[in-house]
Amino acid sequence: MLSESQRLIYKYPGRIPIILEPLYNDTPKLDKNKFLTPYDVIMSSLMAIVRHRLRLRKSEALFFFIKVGAKLIVPNGDLLVLSLYEIYKVIDGFLRIYYGSENVYG
Repeated sequence: MLSESQRLIYKYPGRIPIILEPLYNDTPKLDKNKFLTPYDVIMSSLMAIVRHRLRLRKSEALFFFIKVGAKLIVPNGDLLVLSLYEIYKVIDGFLRIYYGSENVYG
């Protein structure tokens, strides 16, 4: 029996299964948290999509984090999502990215 991520990869070849979750309780929530992104998407493009979906103001910064053990790392914006997936996918086959927003002005 295939896991959910394996079914998605089989059904949509060339796509990466991602789960986006807010890092803090007061962070705005997305309408859905599971996404399939093409292999060639870079992190800054994914960030722009998430910013748009969250309807963040220009004065609000968006940060992505990946949990590695007890640590949080901030992925570089010019990395391919595929590279991060190959390194940091979790046991369920998804790449889990946590996001947080901060008011940067004022």
